[in-house]
Amino acid sequence: MKFKSEKDRDRTKGCLERNGIPSMIYYARPLHKQEAFEQLEKHTIGLENVEKLCKKVLSLPIHPYMKTYDVMQIIDVLKMVDI
Repeated sequence: MKFKSEKDRDRTKGCLERNGIPSMIYYARPLHKQEAFEQLEKHTIGLENVEKLCKKVLSLPIHPYMKTYDVMQIIDVLKMVDI
C-alpha cells in the first residue's frame, strides 16, 4: 500500500498494530543505501523515486489461506485511519 507521506504510512502501521494486524516496512532504506552494498560502486542517478517510495510503502498481510473475515478486518481498520 502506498501513502502520500511517511507520516501517513506510520500512522496507519500503528493503527494496524493496535488492532492486532501485522504489517511491515521491508525497505526502510533503499537497497543502494544499505550496508551490505556499500562496497559496490554507487549509481544513484535516477534513484530518487526509490528513495521516495521507501518512505511511503507499507506491506499488508497477504497469503493464500486468508479468510474473508481477515480481509474484512484489515479493510475495516484501514477505514478507521485518519489520513
